Order: sequence, then C-alpha cells, then structure tokens
Amino acid sequence: MVHLVKLFVITTISLLVGCNKEKNKDTAFSLKTKPVDSVVLRNILSRLKNCGAYSSDSEFRSTTANNDSIAQIIAPLIDNGRELKGELLSLISNSPDWQTLEQNTKDTIINLTDEQLAHLSLAFSASHYSRQPGVIGSAIHDCVGVALGIAGLQSVFATLATTPSVSSAIGVLRWIGRRFASYAAVVWMIWDFWDCMSHFN
Repeated sequence: MVHLVKLFVITTISLLVGCNKEKNKDTAFSLKTKPVDSVVLRNILSRLKNCGAYSSDSEFRSTTANNDSIAQIIAPLIDNGRELKGELLSLISNSPDWQTLEQNTKDTIINLTDEQLAHLSLAFSASHYSRQPGVIGSAIHDCVGVALGIAGLQSVFATLATTPSVSSAIGVLRWIGRRFASYAAVVWMIWDFWDCMSHFN
C-alpha cells in the first residue's frame, strides 16, 4: 500500500512538472504576412518628399504636409500593419500568455491606431531586411535601432521577422500599443531610416 501511495505521488508530481513545462513553452509559428517591399518603401519616401514633408535638402519638416495626405501616402504601411496585427492576434489569442494579459492591455493591442500600424509595419519590414548578410544587413540593423526607436527591442523584432513566437508577438504588439505615434512621427521615422541608410549606399 505504501508503495502504491509513493507511486501515485511520484506520478502526480511528474504530470504537474510536465504540464508546467508545457505551459511555459513558447509556441513558434510562421507568418504569411510579408514585409513591405523595399521599392514600395522608397516610393513612400519619394512621395513624402513631393508632398512637402521634407525640405529640398531632405531635412524633415513636420508642419508642411497634412495628415490626410500623409495617411494616403503611407497607406501601404498601414494596410501591411493591419494585416500583420490581424494575423498575430489570430495566432496568439488562444495562448495562455494572451489569457494572462490584463483587459486594458488587450484592448490597447486590439485597437492600434493607423499611425501605430504604420510603425509596426515599418519596424517589421526593416527588421526583415536587416537579415541580409554582410555590410548591408549590419547597416540596416543599426539604422533600424536608431531611426525606429527600437534599439532595446531589436532582438524581439528580429525574432518576429525570422522565427516568430507567441512571446515575441505579444512583446512587439504591447510595445507598439504603448507608443504614441503621430503621422509626423511616422514620417520622421521613414526619413531618419532612409537618411541613415543613405550613408551605406
């Protein structure tokens, strides 16, 4: 009888430890959403220059272009960000990590603004391109951290771009949701990123 009790206790502990390991395991997945093409990003920059968001010597000026014209120009980033957010939410919404988030955090992630969606897309796309080998990939990596304000989160964005997981998706979406992003801020990030990259062309 004592042996049966010991066997029961050992089996129960083993099952609990196994369940905890499974619970703490970070689930990886693959993304169907692709980054915005670099040609499209360059076209966005060119159109922003043409609408007066930048001065003739490519200096950023925030008050010239209105939000409606900026929103129209950066629509590919907004659309890509919306697609990416939707896919990420569908992949993480049933995870234990998502269930443990407070409701206001979930609401913030679900209700990202167009400006935040553009920021998400730009950071995701640039992080994807930073995977290129050699000097260009390294240069993009450095420019992503500085221009997009994600220096502390580059590894999380890189993980999202290469081997996405539930924790990296939640980490990125929470971070984007907490950031205030105006149209002027997005325009600034686009200019700053390409200005940084121009030093390596």
